[in-house]
Amino acid sequence: MTENKFSTILDINKLMTDYFPFDSFRQYQKETIEDIEKSLQNGIKDVNIEMPTGSGKSAIAVSAGLWSENAYCLTSQKILQDQYVRDFTENYDVAVLKGRGNYECTFLGDPAKCDECYEPAKKSCIAQGSCLYRNAKLRASMSKVALMNYSYFLNVTDCDPQKLFKPRKLIIFDEAHSLENELMGQIEFLLSEFNFKRLGYIVNVPTLSSLSEYHAWMHEHMDKLNELLKQKNKEIDEINRYRVNLDKTSKQFKKVSKEATELIEKSQELDRLYRRMNVFISTLDTVEWVFTIEKTDKKQYKRVVFKPLTVDKFAEQSLLRFGSSRIYLSATILDKGSFCKSLGIQEDTAKFIRTPSTFPAKNRPIIFTNTGYMNLKEIDNTLPKIVNDVKKALDYHRTEKGLIHCNSYKIAKYIEENCWNDRLIFHDSGSRESALQRFIESDEPKVLISPSMTEGLDLKGDLARWEIIVKIPYPYLGDKQISRRMKIDPDWYVWQTCLKLVQSYGRIFRSENDWGSAYIFDSGAQSFIGRNRDILPKWFLDAMQKQRHILIKIVLNHLKGVNYARYSLGLL
Repeated sequence: MTENKFSTILDINKLMTDYFPFDSFRQYQKETIEDIEKSLQNGIKDVNIEMPTGSGKSAIAVSAGLWSENAYCLTSQKILQDQYVRDFTENYDVAVLKGRGNYECTFLGDPAKCDECYEPAKKSCIAQGSCLYRNAKLRASMSKVALMNYSYFLNVTDCDPQKLFKPRKLIIFDEAHSLENELMGQIEFLLSEFNFKRLGYIVNVPTLSSLSEYHAWMHEHMDKLNELLKQKNKEIDEINRYRVNLDKTSKQFKKVSKEATELIEKSQELDRLYRRMNVFISTLDTVEWVFTIEKTDKKQYKRVVFKPLTVDKFAEQSLLRFGSSRIYLSATILDKGSFCKSLGIQEDTAKFIRTPSTFPAKNRPIIFTNTGYMNLKEIDNTLPKIVNDVKKALDYHRTEKGLIHCNSYKIAKYIEENCWNDRLIFHDSGSRESALQRFIESDEPKVLISPSMTEGLDLKGDLARWEIIVKIPYPYLGDKQISRRMKIDPDWYVWQTCLKLVQSYGRIFRSENDWGSAYIFDSGAQSFIGRNRDILPKWFLDAMQKQRHILIKIVLNHLKGVNYARYSLGLL
C-alpha cells in the first residue's frame, strides 16, 4: 500500500472540505475537493484539475492548501493574487508575497518603494522590523499557504541565500496551462549589442553558425561580465554610503537616488543575463537549444535570442521540487499527455480530473461565418472579406462593447487601415495596458482589437457582449523554437493552438448569467475543431452544437430587429 504522505501532519479526522472558505459549494466543487483529497491520500503525486471559468478554482486551491498546512500557491498574474487577497487572506492563514516594488519604503516614505531602498538604510529597516517587504517575506515563509506569482517565485527561489523558501508538502499551480511559458520566460535570453552597450560592456555580438561556437564565445566573456557586475555593485555601495548622509528632502538626494536606481536596474539586468548564460553553458550537452539572429530597429544593432527547445528538463529543479505533491488547476489543460510531457511529469501516475461547465451553452454560442481561409496561401485574399464582416458586426452590435482577437499585429494593422470607425481601439506592444484601461473605462460601445488579449482578461457582463476570433491561433512558425518543436512533436503544436482558441473564447463568458456571441471568421475553423474534438472540452463543443450543420452569416448580413433567442437556437 502506498504511504500516506499527509497523515503525519494532519488531524486524520479533518477533511479537505472542512477548510472550504465559503458557506456553500458551487456545483462540482465538493466532489472535486473530495477527489483531490482521495488522490493525495493514495499517494498520487501529480493531480491535474481542469475546471471551466467560474467554477471556483481559487476556493479549491485554498481548501487544499489549508488542509495540507504547508503549501505554496502560485498564479500567473498579480491581478489574480489580488483576487486571492480580496477573498481569502483576512480570515485564513494565507500570506501573499509580491516583488519589492509593491511595498512602500518606510525609510524613504511614500511614494518610494522597497526596491528603491539602499544600504545601510535597508539594514536599519530590517533591524527595526519596519521593512514591509522583509516582513511580508517572513510572513509568507511561515504561513500555511504562501501565495506568489510565477515570475516572482522563480526569481526569489533562484536567489534565496537565506533559504526562506524550502520545499513544502504541497505546491498548487493556478492557471497551470501557462507553466511551460512561465518557465521558458525565465530561461530564454538574448545577447544584444544595444543592451550590452547600455550596461557598459562594449562588444560586437558575432554572427556564428552553431551553438557550440556561441558556447565558446560566451565562455570567453563570462569572467569579464562577472567583473563588470562586481564593479557595478561596488558603485552602488559607494553611492549608497554617500546618499545616506544627505537630507532626504534635498534636490541632491533625489538626483543621487535617481542615479542609484538606474545603476541598480542595470546591475539586476546584468545579473539575470549572467545567470542565464551560465545555464546555457552548463546544459548545452544535455538540452537542445535553438538560436535566432535578429536585427533591431535601434541603429541596426544585432541581437541573438537563445531558447531551450523544451523546458521539461528544467521544470523539476525550478518548480516541481518545491512540492512533495502537486496540484495543477486550469480551465484549459485539455490534453493530459501533452501537458505532462511539457513538464516532465509521469503521465501514467498522474491523476486527471475534468468537470463540466455550468454556463448554459445557449448563452454563449460559437458562430462560424466562413468568411475565408486564413492560411498563408489565402490570407491576402481573405483580409478584405474580414474587414467587410467586421463592419457588419460593428453595425449589428452598434450598442454593445466587443473584443476582436486578430492573432497578429499584421492583421490588426490591416483592419486599422481599412476599417475607419471611432469605436475601434488598437494598440501596439507598448500600449497594451493603456488601451485595455481605456476600453474598460469607456461608457461608449468601444471595440478592442488585439493579438494578445487571449488570457487574463475578465470582460464580464456589459464589458463585452460579443467577440470575433479572426483566425485559428496557430503558434507562429516564424519562431525557430516553435517551428522545430512542431516538427518533432506535432501533438504539442495542436495542443497549443487548442489552448489559445479556448482561452480566447472564454474572455467574455465569465458567469452562469453572462451571455454574448463568439464569431469565428476563419473558414478552416470547423475542420480544425472536428479533427481535435478529443482534446477540446465538451462545454466548448456544446456551444457550437446548434450551428455546426449550417453556414451562418445571418447576423453579419444586417439582420436588424431579429429575435436573438430564435437566432441562437438556429430557428432562422
